[in-house]
Amino acid sequence: MLTVAEEIFLLTLDHETGRPNAELALPSVHNAVAGAVLMDLSLQNRIDTDLRHLFVVDATHVDEPVADQVLSLIIAAGDAKPTSFWLDVLAVDGNALLERLRTQLVQHGVLAGGGAGSFKVAGKTRDAELLAKPVLYVKQRISRVVLNTEIPDPRDIMIISLANACSLWRGLFHDTAYEEHGARIEQISKMDLIGREVARIIRTERT
Repeated sequence: MLTVAEEIFLLTLDHETGRPNAELALPSVHNAVAGAVLMDLSLQNRIDTDLRHLFVVDATHVDEPVADQVLSLIIAAGDAKPTSFWLDVLAVDGNALLERLRTQLVQHGVLAGGGAGSFKVAGKTRDAELLAKPVLYVKQRISRVVLNTEIPDPRDIMIISLANACSLWRGLFHDTAYEEHGARIEQISKMDLIGREVARIIRTERT
């Protein structure tokens, strides 16, 4: 299963070329992947937040290179710091974070290692489908979550919350479709505490 950060990274690519989507602002992409790594650590019960701080609850690595590197940074910092602090730290190094995520996806066999526009068959996904273009798969899956009325799983809630906060919908819906489903997107975005907090910080402090 892909991590939240990996799926957010794939959402920022053009599904036809595999290159960064030119319609997405780079600061928004950096904020999104920074928040996504923190969400992955939350899902793995490695970090938690209260009203003021983000803190480590389990220092055990999760065997995902990008998440483990960030967990090590948080541990090395010692005292608990605000979530906004870690979003700043990670987003400032956003280009390097994107490259590490691409490398991780190549190592997982999701993307080919032949350059920014290269894809390979992703293999069996969690929906047991075979995909030649994993970017398209992720976009279609997240779109389906928005279009139906079921309660999404926690990972998808986090992805949708981040995509909403960082204006990543241009790669999924045209403007009219986004407006049509905006209420559903907002409803989903409020379902997860850490996702909601990360999204709030990105919207109020980093835009």
